Amino acid sequence: MAVVAAKACNDNVQFVYNKFLCSLQIKHGALHVRCLKKLRLLVPRSPSSYHKEVPLCDIISVSTSRAEWNFNSTNDTLVTNNAYFNQSSSSPCYVLEVETVTKFRDKRWKIKTLKFQTSCEISCNDWCQYIKCKLQECLNKSSCQRPQNLLVFINPYGGRGKAKSVYKHEVAPLFEKVGIQTTVVLTQYRNHAREYVEKNDLDSFDGIVAVGGDGMLNEVINGLLVRTQKDNNIPLESCAINSGNASSSSYAKPTLRLGLIPAGSTNCISYVSQGNEDPATSALHIIVGDSHPLDLVSLHSDNGAFLRFSFSMTSYGYFGDVLDNSERLRKLGPSRYDFAGINAFVQLQAYPGEVHYLPSKVDHQSGQSKCRYPCSTCMDSIRKKQNYTPDKIESDAKQFTENNNATSFPTVQSASEVNDFSVHCDLSEIGFTVNKNPTGLEYEPVNIGMSAFPMITQNSFVEHISVPASDCEEWKVTRGNFIMVNSALMSCACAKCPYGLSPTAHLADGNVDLILVRQSSRANFFRYLLSHIGKGDRFDFPFVEVHRVRAFQYRAITKDEISLSDSSLEPITEEIPSLEKKTCKTSCWNTDGEIISKPNINVLVHRGLVNLFSRGIEE
Repeated sequence: MAVVAAKACNDNVQFVYNKFLCSLQIKHGALHVRCLKKLRLLVPRSPSSYHKEVPLCDIISVSTSRAEWNFNSTNDTLVTNNAYFNQSSSSPCYVLEVETVTKFRDKRWKIKTLKFQTSCEISCNDWCQYIKCKLQECLNKSSCQRPQNLLVFINPYGGRGKAKSVYKHEVAPLFEKVGIQTTVVLTQYRNHAREYVEKNDLDSFDGIVAVGGDGMLNEVINGLLVRTQKDNNIPLESCAINSGNASSSSYAKPTLRLGLIPAGSTNCISYVSQGNEDPATSALHIIVGDSHPLDLVSLHSDNGAFLRFSFSMTSYGYFGDVLDNSERLRKLGPSRYDFAGINAFVQLQAYPGEVHYLPSKVDHQSGQSKCRYPCSTCMDSIRKKQNYTPDKIESDAKQFTENNNATSFPTVQSASEVNDFSVHCDLSEIGFTVNKNPTGLEYEPVNIGMSAFPMITQNSFVEHISVPASDCEEWKVTRGNFIMVNSALMSCACAKCPYGLSPTAHLADGNVDLILVRQSSRANFFRYLLSHIGKGDRFDFPFVEVHRVRAFQYRAITKDEISLSDSSLEPITEEIPSLEKKTCKTSCWNTDGEIISKPNINVLVHRGLVNLFSRGIEE
């Protein structure tokens, strides 16, 4: 292969491309096409002005074929004194075909085929092998693995009901073109994809692709993560307080990458990771083997029981009411959200609650850069984790415990257990100390001014954290009447909200933006909703506050608690309607389009827990 590459590189072969005589060269990770002479008098551009550069990582396939010369395909006047033409016109024509990704300003990708003609079969074949060799070197250097076998789930009922057609006409031909094998599963009921991923053998697949909306991808993510934890004997459910279970593992990261072909009601993950909801663009990101880490949050009930994973938005109050109302209007299709939203706005309610949150040192005001490829914030998180050795983790943990008078520090695992994208720690890194007792190992609240943070077991509050505990502040608490309690792991952009709930949120920075919308008039709340349509500052309202956090807990407040005076907490100044029941009216949680009816939950961020077939939005 090296001999062929050297021959092709040193051989001064000329090709005919786009009515020009040109030469090829590979350097600096790209294929350079330089035109030397025009073959037709009416070609507007001069050869010196035409130069094309194709990044090797954007090349999809390279092949050769036999064809006919097409010099006379138009009525343009030929350059009659062209020696190359006079020599080659009577010779056989060999074509070097390079299929590459073409990118447009609206972030769409398409396949373009570059055809280079020559009369020398040997040179054509040599260049074909040379480009393939250099392409593989480029992929190996960047640790990029292009998928060869994919498991594809199609939701034929959700969203617009066009998932089967989208896959058949726009995606399947692209996969077939590059030789990707697929196993297609049509989902028949809710959580069908989740059950399939949990129970069936996945060893032969390089990735899993969901064709549908965000809810479809949520099913796949939850199924894959639940399966991965079971395979690694990591419990998802919390233990009883005195269960005696002292396991301290973090969540294990799946090896399979995930992709979404947008064909649902909302395609938030496509907007955030590629800048549009074009199915062909998503398919091409999968084909070229792009990979980008994605933060997830795990949701637990107030007693520590595991509920589910979420990758986008988790919202209580207004958005929870909208989703709850829309479930009864499914026959209306995507428009059901509009009707449900109007109904929730007419019956606008505020819910009394208490929020405990663990701020990140990178607060929302200082982190104003948007997540764009190549994103230094997301990639920096990977570099930090790769530079963390067990000795470094132990050193940081000891330093943290000394500074905070803690009784223990995170357990350091063996070097083989510390992978490139995750560093394991226990709860003492996020504000909990360890209290051993004869019946088991439990975590109790550190005395940091919280009134009643619930006691939870070690297994119920695992944290996928990758930076020293010194990067976190102390737990804080606030209370009030909230129209909405939103958490945005990413910007949550979509067609109706192009800049999202939180425009500066990142895909893999280990934080979630906690947005608290307090009680206000309908007019002011409507102004807040309208701010999401344009580029305006959606946080420039007196009743809206935002915090960049690593974890938070929400607890609905009862009527008896409202009347209690607690100087350590912010009092509720908004008017509370008189209720006959001891418990105030509660809403539900909307997490990636799924309902959680329990109001009291714990939410923790897990940094880069899965990988997407994506590279992020390109400027």
